[in-house]
Amino acid sequence: MFWGLITKGISSGNEQDLTIAFSRGAGGAVDGQAAESYLIKENGDYELISPAREAYHNTLPATGGTGKKIATFEKAILNANNIDQIKTLASEIRKTLAKKTTSNYKGAYDVELGFKENKLWLFQIRPFVENKKALGSEYLESITPKINTKKEIAPSTPL
Repeated sequence: MFWGLITKGISSGNEQDLTIAFSRGAGGAVDGQAAESYLIKENGDYELISPAREAYHNTLPATGGTGKKIATFEKAILNANNIDQIKTLASEIRKTLAKKTTSNYKGAYDVELGFKENKLWLFQIRPFVENKKALGSEYLESITPKINTKKEIAPSTPL
């Protein structure tokens, strides 16, 4: 499984939240596949933003090259242990990266890593580049739907 981590809540705007996107196989989440995405909140809770729905995923055979496999959707890509490992890594990155690299960077980080047999593997870390101009774009604001986050949906009654 490969994934990306942003040390900021992209959907929440909270600098202390985390955003993660995971796909089955090699490179899918960073290649734009419909990845399993989560918002991990500052308090440790997490919520599924979107499930993975790619029919195929890339493989890296031991013999070299690449391959494709059919994906199944009966269980989530990540488990609770994986999410705990991600939270621990993000905390360590926030505490030590700027200090270890003698950088004064204070923003979010874009992290690429993966799991193999539930072991976390780090590939790279770089500053997260956010398009500040897009945040204030009148055009993007005009096409963004207004959502009433206070609206509740009543449970349906059994037939």
